[in-house]
Amino acid sequence: MSRQHATGSKQFLFALLLWVILGVSGCEAESPTLLDASILQDTTDTNGPYRVMAQVIGDPETTVVELRYQVVGQQEAIVPMEPYDGLVWYADIPGQPTGSRILYFIAVAHVDDLEKPQVLPEAAPNSQYSFRIVAP
Repeated sequence: MSRQHATGSKQFLFALLLWVILGVSGCEAESPTLLDASILQDTTDTNGPYRVMAQVIGDPETTVVELRYQVVGQQEAIVPMEPYDGLVWYADIPGQPTGSRILYFIAVAHVDDLEKPQVLPEAAPNSQYSFRIVAP
């Protein structure tokens, strides 16, 4: 057996082993994984925007990442997050007046399985991250 053939066989076996262990196939959607999200602190900045970042493992072509936020007393807004680099996605909450309280969470799903997204914080929407716009 040639050295090149042996190396190719090892690579094939390694790929096959990964396929078996991870259960990956071309017919199944690979679910994205939400690793972490930024927790914004109270601020005196009324201009904004307030950038929220999330770490997500997933193909940007098939992964849906959303920032869902609500300024208390207003309707919830859903903003698509944009991939920044590698694992990092981001979206902005526009500036708000002093005294505002903003609740938010991150939702991540595969484009073919939007019914049950992963969320952070894990108890969202019942429990959400929050921050306030405070007086200087």
